[in-house]
Amino acid sequence: MIQLEVAVAVIRDHQNRILIAKRPEHLHQGGLWEFPGGKIELGESVKEALKREIIEELGVIVMDAQPLISIPHQYSDRMVRLHVCLVSQFSGEPQGLEGQKVRWVAQENLSEYTFPAANRAIVSALQLPDRYLITPEKNSVSELLEYLKAPRRTAVDLIQFRAPNWTKEQYLAAVPAVVNYGRSVGARTILNADPEILTKTDADGIHLNRYRLNRLKKRPVGLDKWLGASCHNLAEIEQAQRLEVDYITLSPVLHTNTHPEKKPLGWHDFSALVELCSMPVFALGGMKNSDLKLATAAGGQGIAGIGMFS
Repeated sequence: MIQLEVAVAVIRDHQNRILIAKRPEHLHQGGLWEFPGGKIELGESVKEALKREIIEELGVIVMDAQPLISIPHQYSDRMVRLHVCLVSQFSGEPQGLEGQKVRWVAQENLSEYTFPAANRAIVSALQLPDRYLITPEKNSVSELLEYLKAPRRTAVDLIQFRAPNWTKEQYLAAVPAVVNYGRSVGARTILNADPEILTKTDADGIHLNRYRLNRLKKRPVGLDKWLGASCHNLAEIEQAQRLEVDYITLSPVLHTNTHPEKKPLGWHDFSALVELCSMPVFALGGMKNSDLKLATAAGGQGIAGIGMFS
């Protein structure tokens, strides 16, 4: 089995547009759009390979590149690990020096293009924030909205509506108010509920708890909706990957007062599990805003939780 290490550049300009290129038809995965980059040669670092590939492919000099996500992906004929870096400082006007088409695309429109399977996680990583708010238990919709409107929470743009002690009827009745509030402040609302609820609501996606995750056989929602999952170990991560989820939360990373009996992963084991993930990962459990740098340094997308927003 061929194993390739690849450096990938997500080049973003001052208009928040992303550069993509179309693979020539004769190449592996030909005809699909991709983020530029190429094979890391023996002895090269990721950044060295990135700079070399981008000047060869596009005539652009990479001036600064920061890690975005690392993605392992198994194709039928090869194993690939993509080392993806975000490039926001560069010199030169990109050109398809190898005959490939290149195009600047608004970041929010990337989902309209067809990429190789391994590139889908890059799009998710770009479009997801680094903080993910999970709603605490409240007694009513009005209490929940009051909580969400507090100044320190209005800047969050991804909300998981979780209310495990509410009846299905109470939860369904509350969804429109939570979704509408989220949209009024530019936030997406993900429902922690059975996926079929999306046929009755206009929410942005579904987050699967570990029980729903483990009983499903295939992705339960379309690619036009976000799909997340709660994972706690490698078996659940592998199940999430089979379902082609867009992101996961991995917990508990640190000690939590809500589940004191659970042994925390710690940052070392969190990082080791993230290495095996083919999707963005939020660190969950005992998180504080000050843990964001630790989470991203460990390869995570960011942090998720309730307490850190209180």
